[in-house]
Amino acid sequence: FDIRCKNVKNSFDIYHGIVSQNISFDRVLEQIYAFLDENPTEAVIMCVKEEQAASGSDESFESVLLRYIDKNPERFFTKSSIPSLESVRGKIVLLRRFDGSTGYPAFHGWADNTSFVINNGATSLSVQDYYNIGDKQEKWNSICSFFESALPSPSRYYLNNTSGYTEGLFSIPDIP
Repeated sequence: FDIRCKNVKNSFDIYHGIVSQNISFDRVLEQIYAFLDENPTEAVIMCVKEEQAASGSDESFESVLLRYIDKNPERFFTKSSIPSLESVRGKIVLLRRFDGSTGYPAFHGWADNTSFVINNGATSLSVQDYYNIGDKQEKWNSICSFFESALPSPSRYYLNNTSGYTEGLFSIPDIP
């Protein structure tokens, strides 16, 4: 899950760009916990990013995130290593897209609208993130190609983003 947060008064609201998604991080976590309770053999990979500058907050982004984690620490895997699936069943594996020390580092080297690799010493993260697409077939081809290139490895994460955007797909009404 690609979760983008804004630190508002020392708690997280979910944003995409400048647009509020009208849901809190608490609610996102409630839904993920419910899924994991119903599916205890599954794990969830959550990529957390600071989407907007803080507003009315005196705590750092990471400090606020740690407060959320500290409420249910058994629900999270926050190490900078790549775990086995068996060791994280029923948990949220944290990928960090912010400068800090909690979770797997996916911050330095994140590229825009492309495929790339982030090297973290003994481990790496391969990402397909073509989101500005010309057509559905182009996006589908990038998803399939990346999937087919992924090789099982205890030292590499593969993150294949399936979302996309096409200019003109949505019309925005004139604002008076």
